[in-house]
Amino acid sequence: MKNISLKLLVISTVALTSACSGSGFPSLFDGADNGNIVVRSGSYEDAKGANTGTFVGQKVIAFRQELQQISVSNQSNGEEFSRISKNIAANATQYNNTIGSVNEKLQIGTTPGNPNLYNMLQQAQNNVQTMSMNTNALNNLSVKIANNATSTAYLIDSVRAAFNISGAVDEDHRQLRILQNEAEQLLVSVNSLGGQVNNDAARQQEYLISAQNQIARLNDAVRVGSFAGAAPTSVARPAAPVAAPRPALFGSASANVPATTTAKTSATPAFMNGKPLFVAKFNRDNVSYKEGLSTAVKAAVKRKSNTVFEVVAVADGASTAKAREHATRIFEEIAAMGVSPNNINLGAKTDNRTTGAEVWIFVR
Repeated sequence: MKNISLKLLVISTVALTSACSGSGFPSLFDGADNGNIVVRSGSYEDAKGANTGTFVGQKVIAFRQELQQISVSNQSNGEEFSRISKNIAANATQYNNTIGSVNEKLQIGTTPGNPNLYNMLQQAQNNVQTMSMNTNALNNLSVKIANNATSTAYLIDSVRAAFNISGAVDEDHRQLRILQNEAEQLLVSVNSLGGQVNNDAARQQEYLISAQNQIARLNDAVRVGSFAGAAPTSVARPAAPVAAPRPALFGSASANVPATTTAKTSATPAFMNGKPLFVAKFNRDNVSYKEGLSTAVKAAVKRKSNTVFEVVAVADGASTAKAREHATRIFEEIAAMGVSPNNINLGAKTDNRTTGAEVWIFVR
């Protein structure tokens, strides 16, 4: 019996190695453990089911590897968010302790221009600089999470499309359904994290502005040695971690769906029935769109300061990856113009009427 099993394993290994050669899918390395994919010498073994050896079966392996990569990235982003949140809390505590001491001294009165109080205000100003760094860190993290949301949504679309590929067996479709469910649940998790990061970034920005104003008022009071009859400046409160998720980063997904349910990513948002604010068509190399984009964004913000921008990658099936890449870049460019990532969503749409990759921008 052992000899028969060994022979079957050898035959399976040879067949699979032959089927995978030249397939164009990412390679897996011997000895690696990629979550639900266990790699053994010369063969792939999908822990969700046997490798069928069909073309769709190979797509399943590639899809699962991509899903695992996004999942690892999402976990890393969550850990980074935790580190930033701890830094925010520690910095806020230090700032409030310093400002509280300055307040107490000014309430009972002190000498005009007391150098000790000026030194304390300088310490508080250093905390304000850290607040600014934390805000930037949250905004940068928001962009990375948005990229994961886009990648996950594209993966879901790819898995759905694989159901229509000819030559699959029942086992292929079973594994595709498992993958689709896992990817949709991952998208819920990614969007939930993105909502928390965006919310904290907005709160930290408000806290930063409040602290700057507070130090300016205290500086005037230190100059004369008291509050001169005015009410003392209140101590600012740190931005508390956000418990409830905000709407999804990815425009066509829902972040408010409980983890036990399935998020839907294919529905076209209602705003897309209107006319886009700006369209960039990447039907050739070196398309000059940045000036037009900047003009459109500034005009929209001027009309409404809290404008929400929906950046939608639009493409036929062949240009999906290219449209996705350009949409992600435009997302980052709009954020660089001063628009909070909290007010920028990423979406995707397949339209066979388009010729190549396009990016449509809607506002609401």
